[in-house]
Amino acid sequence: MNWHQEIIEKTFRIVDRHGNDCAYKLWGSQVYPIECFSRSLDDPLCEGHLVLKAASVGFTSGCLAFGMAEALTRDNRTMALLTHNDDLSQLLLRRAKYYIKNAMTVKHPGLVFPEIISDSKGELEFENGSLIYIGTAASNTDICRGNPINIFIGSECAFWKNPNLIPALIPRLSGFKVFESTANGAQGWFYTQFKSGELGTGIYRNYFIPWWKHHEYTMPGSIILDNKTEEESEMQELYGLDDARILWRRRMILRLDNDTMRGLSGEEAFRQEYPSNWEEAFLKGGSPIFGPRVYNIVRETMQEPSFVGDIG
Repeated sequence: MNWHQEIIEKTFRIVDRHGNDCAYKLWGSQVYPIECFSRSLDDPLCEGHLVLKAASVGFTSGCLAFGMAEALTRDNRTMALLTHNDDLSQLLLRRAKYYIKNAMTVKHPGLVFPEIISDSKGELEFENGSLIYIGTAASNTDICRGNPINIFIGSECAFWKNPNLIPALIPRLSGFKVFESTANGAQGWFYTQFKSGELGTGIYRNYFIPWWKHHEYTMPGSIILDNKTEEESEMQELYGLDDARILWRRRMILRLDNDTMRGLSGEEAFRQEYPSNWEEAFLKGGSPIFGPRVYNIVRETMQEPSFVGDIG
């Protein structure tokens, strides 16, 4: 267990989606990226991290907890977290205060958490000189009152309304940075950077969190399906899924089948919101011609062309 995971799990508490107050337990696919985040904090060669994720897997909360663990245990750290809408910003700000409230009641050997000395307009300032800012992405790049930003988290950045905001912010982000999002079509800065990383030409470190990695995306009990489709059988073999996850997928597809606003079928909407691989995440519509097995083979055997140009 790394330092940040220890702080998160031993001091922070969270209210789960059922309204229960419980200790913050990082789930499996959060642990590996957060371990990588910890190792990269003082790595001058790390430009930052890109995290492509399925919907509602709780990764933004994990990023918030990571950033707060860093700011609360090290002096004079500035963390900024920008989201794509005001509702999420307010939710995360309340969650940050909940983390702090509970951390103050825990006795952690050799560690005393700093008190809040200022709380206004999305900013929490602490007696150790650290500052936490949580707000909504807009056109203003002068966040945190001009302080150097040591930890930056861009949440759902593929949905930011101002497409030029990230390139404008980057010169100010000399410290640790992570850009995380669900997919929003094959367009924009996030898509371009993530695709470059997968093709081996990007400068950021990529992580992909598929739907089947989330512990809640399954059905309870012992499930046996006798009528699986060819696609379902391929997915099961390729990703090691049991019948309970296949049944959850079926039911979610039925729930999404009335997505008339975007003009997507249930399967199309599922692939975008709950992708199994990164290419699938960026499909805006239409059905793949081949099944997941073929796409996986192609993805693993892709190579750069030996020659690019005109043949005279």
